[in-house]
Amino acid sequence: MAAHVQDARKFPPHGAKMQIRPFVAQHWKGLIVALVLALFGAFLGSRLLGEGRETRALLRMPAEQRRVLYERTLQSTQSLCAQAETDGALVERCVDSAQFLLAFPECDGACQALASAHRHGPTR
Repeated sequence: MAAHVQDARKFPPHGAKMQIRPFVAQHWKGLIVALVLALFGAFLGSRLLGEGRETRALLRMPAEQRRVLYERTLQSTQSLCAQAETDGALVERCVDSAQFLLAFPECDGACQALASAHRHGPTR
């Protein structure tokens, strides 16, 4: 008998299922909007936190090592993005590389112009 009572507590009462359905039916548009906003917020938050982590990691690097990495990244971004203009398969990699450039404190005005021109992909 005790096992039967314990099992009954694990499941919601039979009427609980019937209470949820009218709520969902009445508010389904609002629930979808809330879900989309939550997903968008999570995506945006992860992007913002990710960019900050890269910058902090670069700042922790020895200056000379970071400068060498910056120069190599700048050169590869220039080459990659030039090629991406004719080969669409490289566009996503160009965008990622341009975004990464902005995390470097060494990224000057010319670097920022290059990154800004490519960080959202081609425009038509």
